Amino acid sequence: MYELIINLLPLSITLIQLSDAYLRYLAFRGQMSEDTVRLLWVRLGIWGLCSMVSYFMLFRYADLTVITYKLVLMLGWIPYLAIFMATVRQNVLQHIFVFGMSSIWALSLHNWSSIVIAAFFMELPEQVIISVHAGLYLPWFLLLFPIIQNSFRHILLPRHFFTSGSHGYFIALFPLAILFSPLLLLADEQLVHSWQEHVSCLFQPVFFFFLYRYVLLCAREFYDHRAAQRDSQRMERQSSFLDKYYRIVLRNQRRIAILRHDLRHNFRLLYAMVEDGKLDEAKAHIEAQKKQLDTMVEVPFAKSPLVNAAVSIYVWQAQKLGIPIHQKILLPETFTVDEDDLAVLLANLLENAVNASKKEPPESRFLFLLLDCEDHHWTMEIENNAGTPLSLGKDGLPHKKGSTEGFGMQSLAMFLKKYSAQAQFSYANGCVKFSMHWEEAAPC
Repeated sequence: MYELIINLLPLSITLIQLSDAYLRYLAFRGQMSEDTVRLLWVRLGIWGLCSMVSYFMLFRYADLTVITYKLVLMLGWIPYLAIFMATVRQNVLQHIFVFGMSSIWALSLHNWSSIVIAAFFMELPEQVIISVHAGLYLPWFLLLFPIIQNSFRHILLPRHFFTSGSHGYFIALFPLAILFSPLLLLADEQLVHSWQEHVSCLFQPVFFFFLYRYVLLCAREFYDHRAAQRDSQRMERQSSFLDKYYRIVLRNQRRIAILRHDLRHNFRLLYAMVEDGKLDEAKAHIEAQKKQLDTMVEVPFAKSPLVNAAVSIYVWQAQKLGIPIHQKILLPETFTVDEDDLAVLLANLLENAVNASKKEPPESRFLFLLLDCEDHHWTMEIENNAGTPLSLGKDGLPHKKGSTEGFGMQSLAMFLKKYSAQAQFSYANGCVKFSMHWEEAAPC
């Protein structure tokens, strides 16, 4: 009997740990490619064979006791989790969260096995009780699998829940915090505890479920509220953008109205000059009126309406502030970059540059913009004066200590990710320089 137990128990424990890995696989399945799935199960299968041999050697040469049995149950998950995290490259906090949830489920099934043993098998030898305890896990798992399968397929929260600093850590560690107390009680030489302890463990998943749902609802409300604030701020910025552009158009319309009002007078004056033979004076007057007309008509910077609007607004704003601005925009008539993305990014970056430059003394202010597309290759450069060096974060983008990321850097981060662009900020001799390069998917 002992030899049979020694031979079958390593297989049972390995299947327990693989079933736990399968639950984690269900949580991440929607984010995995077929190649990743195949690689994951090859690695888990190889380690499963290795661990089964290791358990066999441990039980044979270190003797099979409750301590050695609990040791492999409580520590044997480590290689499986390491393989999972190395293969499925997701946020670490997401892995910790899913592992904690699967561990709570595993502990519940072990508790049901202990209840069955306490009711029917307490008179058997210790090694037999251990083998029965391990053997009952898989029947429980298969019996409840339809329920737990659907739960774990939808258990993983969106990525942004785990990327918000302290909130992300709390959500990720919450299941493990609930699990910590009962694990301390179970880490002893006793396999089957009192009925009071087993009954209390039955209610643990129920209490956890309600508490987890409460935390989840609070978190969703928090992120929904923050998203609503961002949308509101974005709408305010868009409204401000349209208002500025409307004022530019209105200014030019007023200038053109003045010029149109003077046209009749100018025609009479030219007619009189021609009749009197003053052709040179007439030509000079025409040239003067032409120059005046050129100053009153908005010269388009780009054929793209949105890009032109973004540049026009901040050229006008820089001129109002006395900031000399030089721009070089060489864009084709059509391009594959989303016009909205490019215009939003330009507007945000130019606004940051204008705001930084206006803080400096008038004699040192300047702004330079280059936007060029040639042979599939895009180049964007913005330079402005600034009195203090930039503070760059881990992502290489400017940030202010103790403040949230601004719209300019948010739009830049999204643009870099969407178009696989490379960006760099530098500071030298009181000048901030931003440069970005990316390749267009189709000919410009």
